[in-house]
Amino acid sequence: MSVLHRLRLRRRGGWHQSPVLWVLGLACFLEVAYHSSLYYVPVPPRELDAPFYTSCQEPMVDQPRENAAIVMLARNEEADKAARSVRSIEERFNRWFQYPIVFLNDEPWSDEFMRTLNASTSAPTFFELVPKEQWTFPSWMDTEAARSSMKDQGNRGILYAGKETYHHMCRFFSGNFYTIEALKKYKWYWRLEPDVEFSCSITYDPFVEMARHKKVYGFTISLWEEKRTCPSLFREVSDWKEAQAIPSSALWKAGVDSSWAPWPFRSLLSWFSHRDRAGDGWNLCHYWSNFEIADLDFFRSPKYQDLYKHLEHSGGFYFERVCMQALSQLPKSKASILSPYYFLTISSLFDLC
Repeated sequence: MSVLHRLRLRRRGGWHQSPVLWVLGLACFLEVAYHSSLYYVPVPPRELDAPFYTSCQEPMVDQPRENAAIVMLARNEEADKAARSVRSIEERFNRWFQYPIVFLNDEPWSDEFMRTLNASTSAPTFFELVPKEQWTFPSWMDTEAARSSMKDQGNRGILYAGKETYHHMCRFFSGNFYTIEALKKYKWYWRLEPDVEFSCSITYDPFVEMARHKKVYGFTISLWEEKRTCPSLFREVSDWKEAQAIPSSALWKAGVDSSWAPWPFRSLLSWFSHRDRAGDGWNLCHYWSNFEIADLDFFRSPKYQDLYKHLEHSGGFYFERVCMQALSQLPKSKASILSPYYFLTISSLFDLC
């Protein structure tokens, strides 16, 4: 029987009858199923972040305080919005606990701002200046290329990405914020934004409870990042993680969408955005950092600072819109020592405009 005749018979019988194709198909299916199982994270049998308290408490004003501060980054022209936030946290929390409030600005504070904010709280206040070298481009960066990239990001409609000062803020909050002189004496911080209103009273001390329960990072919102903002961030963090031989924690796995492409085609997907070297993707989930209570020592640690320097040299703070919200999820997900906490009982309203 000629080869041509055998091919005609095979085509007549259908390629689906080929045992070789069946074996290959089954092997691909099993390989993909096994690969996906590596990222399976079972649903916990109980609520991991049960509220510290489920009802209002009598504020324990005589109990020891943690070494903590409330921190706000603001500008002189935001005096009214900043005062709104401070009055709200004063009424809902700090009138009992009297934690100091540290105000940060990249420009000297005006007398009007300081007078307005001092009149809004009974707590100690400190008005600090962000060092110039921490609110600018890295010294090695091509600033004209960075400005051209930011202009292009703005033209493409990426929120805030066309504003140079926003990129400076993202860089500052992602790394330098935790090591500035004004905060060196504190272990904990509560990030407060201008124009925030707390809708319920916080009658317990979250700093004390975070320390007591060995929590490191507290948040109230997690959502999905806009895809165009930071296309290389996941790859950069993943490459750094592999170089540091850091094992994947359950939190890391929960942030990964495993690829359904079989080996060896899976690695070809690494050419696309939000993919690691193996071709698996980031599901874009991240903590929203407009509210956060955290242990400064985690961010001051050599590991985190090394990651920050790695990302800074990748250029993502300027050539993309890598920001503290997206960055906050990935390093915390890789850290087995980190225990994040969801503040279910703290509710606040933000002005996102």
